[in-house]
Amino acid sequence: MSVAFHIPNSPDSTYVPVASEAFFNKYWAEKSDLEELEFIPRFGIGIDVDSENLPIIIGELEKLKNRVPEYSDVPYSEKLQWMERISTLIDTLKRFLEQEDFHGYIG
Repeated sequence: MSVAFHIPNSPDSTYVPVASEAFFNKYWAEKSDLEELEFIPRFGIGIDVDSENLPIIIGELEKLKNRVPEYSDVPYSEKLQWMERISTLIDTLKRFLEQEDFHGYIG
């Protein structure tokens, strides 16, 4: 299984891989709990993304991305991959900030 962002029932075929389930559980979930983030830890079980929580989620992703280089227990190559995935997700989500009735899913 894997974690990804997508927009259900939409002609827009946006699909952004976030992480494999193993990578998500090992790094994303653990570190976002450590950082006391609200939404990212729930990516693993799946969350709805809408116009209201989208800015908060982007903010959490930016915070996590800025902290990744400081995690000494994460191998360098995995940090690079992780930061690349976070950047791609942030860039994709930002495209929908101005959409009033936005609805997507991460899980």
